Amino acid sequence: MPGVVDVDRQGNIIVPPRPNPCHMTTVDREIYIMEPIMGSHRWGGPYLPLDLTALKSTKSKNGIYEVELPAGTYSVLVEDNGKKYCSWSGMKGEACQITIRNGQLWEYNIEVNHASF
Repeated sequence: MPGVVDVDRQGNIIVPPRPNPCHMTTVDREIYIMEPIMGSHRWGGPYLPLDLTALKSTKSKNGIYEVELPAGTYSVLVEDNGKKYCSWSGMKGEACQITIRNGQLWEYNIEVNHASF
């Protein structure tokens, strides 16, 4: 699963005015592959508890990361300010979840948006 990690250090990505003030920067961060984090795991804002254990982790290089995963469902988090960050949740409270199927190549880009929290 390849992807890119970007950080919005200023601006407002949620509803950008014209011209768009967003300033995306490619960064190197630790990527955490977790068991699926569901709605039963209550979390406030984009940061999750540090005590959540990763199944796998990798570090991006020049903003690009790649990790091999067997078929399954995972939560993919990224390190931000020393914490585990998740930028979105699904309708049932699933935190940053992806589902990998046999024979499929997934590209998952991670955006840390400081303007959204």
